[in-house]
Amino acid sequence: MSHFFRLKTEFKDAELIRRAAQKLGFPVETNDLCKGYNGIETRCDLVVKLPSSYDLGFQQTAQGYEVEADFFSNYISRHLGTDDSDVVKEIGYESACICKFTDAYNRELVEQMAMNQGYMVTENTLEDGSIELELVQCY
Repeated sequence: MSHFFRLKTEFKDAELIRRAAQKLGFPVETNDLCKGYNGIETRCDLVVKLPSSYDLGFQQTAQGYEVEADFFSNYISRHLGTDDSDVVKEIGYESACICKFTDAYNRELVEQMAMNQGYMVTENTLEDGSIELELVQCY
């Protein structure tokens, strides 16, 4: 029985997907098999290779990339998300499974947009663990 499904996301750029995965310490393969429950695999355009029996896949669409993955048994969320019940209630189970990845992707997106506008980005981790990005104009 397959548990694969597609998650609607706002991932638009393959290079940012790669950089986000690499920042979290995971390699990305192109046009590879994405692993899921009981050894079931599906071919994806991009695959974030995780150190478990499950991977995170991305399928390219006209609008960008959709996540295609098997979220069974929290194998993916152990590496890329959270099982904090408050977060799960707020953003939904599947989104919570990849929230660390989504944060890394968004950070890479902000940095790219800022650099295109002539800014540098500095990152500060606050006492509560949240991250603050500061944009400094380059002269």
